Amino acid sequence: MKKKSIYYFLLLLTLLFTGCEATEDSGGMDNGKMCDFQFCLKLPESISVETKVTIGDEKITVNNVWILQYNASGEFIKSLYKEDKASDDNDFVKENDYMVRINTDATSDTEKFSDIVSCFYIIVNGGETLLKDFKGTETELKATTVDFTAPTGSTPTLLTSGPSKYDPKTTSSGSTEGDKKVVFVSRLFRAYAKVTVRVQFNDASASLSDMTATITNIPTKMALYTAGGGSSNSKYPATIDGTTMKTTETAFSGLTSTAGSSAYFCMPENLRGLGISESFEGKNKESNGPGSTSVTTSTPDGKLTGCTYLTLKGTYKYASSHTAGIKVEYRFYLGDNLTNNYNIQRDHHYDLTINIKGANSADLRVKITDGNVAVFDDVDTIENEVSF
Repeated sequence: MKKKSIYYFLLLLTLLFTGCEATEDSGGMDNGKMCDFQFCLKLPESISVETKVTIGDEKITVNNVWILQYNASGEFIKSLYKEDKASDDNDFVKENDYMVRINTDATSDTEKFSDIVSCFYIIVNGGETLLKDFKGTETELKATTVDFTAPTGSTPTLLTSGPSKYDPKTTSSGSTEGDKKVVFVSRLFRAYAKVTVRVQFNDASASLSDMTATITNIPTKMALYTAGGGSSNSKYPATIDGTTMKTTETAFSGLTSTAGSSAYFCMPENLRGLGISESFEGKNKESNGPGSTSVTTSTPDGKLTGCTYLTLKGTYKYASSHTAGIKVEYRFYLGDNLTNNYNIQRDHHYDLTINIKGANSADLRVKITDGNVAVFDDVDTIENEVSF
């Protein structure tokens, strides 16, 4: 297994010079000076190992942006919605394939932000109605969700960043009082995971005819931030019912039994936690399922409720002369490993290769790439020989 290298893109704050003015909002909160802010959004690069050189099908266009500012006490200060329109060429400036600059109107007080200790949240492609009239807390913002309906055939475009801290004292560069312009460069993250699956055969003459592929337990909503802003140890979705999870089978129509072919689907994060299995075979057993209260619990309750899994069904034939074939069903519980982890994390790519050796066995390999990884050849690789 290669060691995963994660390079965190830190927030870059640079100060240039332009005018500021003192003001207070209608609620009496002291928001200090109102300054001209510029937001440079760094789009996430490919998390597919095979497409590291080009953006490929992972290219995301920034169509609209929500920018929200909260003070040091976590109180809402203001929000700003900007949409890419042909009439506003100066608002959205594409610097290159991975950088978009969002300009606010320096002449409009409604587009200026407060020059005080605070933090910013950025939501890309959420749409105007998502946060219209929203003035909630940071916790309420993080828990805000977007409906998710199609795991195959399309790629979501929802990206977020934050909280990004801002302190006018530590970021000041000798600017004179009243002369400041703030430029943010902020790294965006996917609010979803990508899962690629390919089917191969140990024997070139073997086949899996009439194959169907399905995915079960797909969350129906994407939260703006990890675990809906909850604890890193909490399950998400917290409850499993018809409104939070599609528990019936969803057809994975893009996947075929042609040897070596692959297809992918995207899904919201599904943080179900750790079980107690020490083998791939044991991961499918109900009694080894994850706990009910914490993703790191050491006392699982023996439930697989809500855990995402892939099912392949078909007729396995050793050779073309094997006319009758053998009815088979393979089930693979997804997660950060093949034994006891059932977490599907946002901004991660799970690359699953299934090498079918026979009617009752297969080699299984998973490559997991974090969206923060800069060198996409350096990923987690997990291999198992599976007996069904």
